[in-house]
Amino acid sequence: MLEQLLPPPVAAVERFNDEHPVELFPEEEALLGNAVPKRRFEFGTARWCAREAMTRLGVEPAPVLPVQARAAVAAGWSAA
Repeated sequence: MLEQLLPPPVAAVERFNDEHPVELFPEEEALLGNAVPKRRFEFGTARWCAREAMTRLGVEPAPVLPVQARAAVAAGWSAA
């Protein structure tokens, strides 16, 4: 639904549960440390949504890592 509200070239992806584990890039996995399972699932779901949006935009999936002010940005992209 959110994607219908946004103009191209914006891609929006929603997922309404964190039930399924997501395979993470090693750089993303390293950020989790000793995180509890709930946090791991939330983190994975956010990364899954980001990678799905990247795919819809024709961009190869990449690690989504925090930058300044903890905003998540795909590796190789600018936080501008």
